[in-house]
Amino acid sequence: MYRIFIRRGSTYASVYRSSIEHPERFWNEQADKIFWFKRWNKLYDETNLLRPHWFQDGQLNMTYNCLDRHIPKHSNQTAIIHDSAMNDKITHMTYNQLLKQVKTLANALSKKYHVKKGDIVLIYMPMIPEAIVAMLACARIGAIHNLVFGGFSAHELSIRIKHSQPKVIISGKKSFEKRFS
Repeated sequence: MYRIFIRRGSTYASVYRSSIEHPERFWNEQADKIFWFKRWNKLYDETNLLRPHWFQDGQLNMTYNCLDRHIPKHSNQTAIIHDSAMNDKITHMTYNQLLKQVKTLANALSKKYHVKKGDIVLIYMPMIPEAIVAMLACARIGAIHNLVFGGFSAHELSIRIKHSQPKVIISGKKSFEKRFS
């Protein structure tokens, strides 16, 4: 739901130029369009040129900005449309349904599996709505999600598990491959 709005009469090139020529003003305007739990005390700190810091000490939550704040106006609107190639079925998930599932999984990850901010959660699922729920649940609690394509072989999956050393792995019950002729 977050967009960089181009003012009437502006072109993409002029907006881009503004972001380059006046980055602090540009990103300050953009940041004001989303909800911050704690506003930053310094927009841009360039003292470390290898790793400059933006929005220093600011606090926001992506899932709050993607879901929670839109519930009053868009609760029953479709948030996800899933067109399954496996069963030729199209399903719709509303913002309310998505938020409920994200909160449920985030709660389970934090309470039952003790996942906390900075922990790694590996998600090994096909392209289904539950994969989006898992990513948003991780973001909600500040965990890092490592999304692994569901088509990887067992060997490739084991390499990714070894390298990321996740606290939790979320996977689907089963996965199918549909052959198209």
